[in-house]
Amino acid sequence: MPRARAHASSRRFRLAIRIILVDDHAVLREGAAELLRTQRDMDVVGTFPTGLSAVEFAAREPVDVAIVDLSMPDLPGIEVVSRLRQSSPGTEVVVLSLHTHPEHVYRALNAGARGYVAKGALGCSLFDAVRTVHARKTYLSDRIDREGVERCFLRHRESEAL
Repeated sequence: MPRARAHASSRRFRLAIRIILVDDHAVLREGAAELLRTQRDMDVVGTFPTGLSAVEFAAREPVDVAIVDLSMPDLPGIEVVSRLRQSSPGTEVVVLSLHTHPEHVYRALNAGARGYVAKGALGCSLFDAVRTVHARKTYLSDRIDREGVERCFLRHRESEAL
């Protein structure tokens, strides 16, 4: 089983956005980490193959942004998002997923994610997402049906009111 890795951050300046990546696919996890490391204002401080290992790390270490896949082997991605927000309230979450149906996006945002990026999006979308959620704003990549997500929020609010 792949091991979680925390990374030394000595090569980055102090105010860099501290990021963790949570994905069970090593190639994607490490590839995304290398892509993010090309940005001077971003510091990947850990990569994790399981949601639980990421939640435990974020509870101990300062993390600004967690990038989380929805399909994880140990916990559902929505549960990872929720636990990250509970154990590390200062950590913003971006979901990076193949699932782009509005209901998936709604559930992620409702669990506490502030951003959602389709895995097929360009790398610059991931950069934009990290910077946007770090500024406490919501980010949805271009492949996300924003109107569909809004309809999900409305539908769920209406059903709660009944």
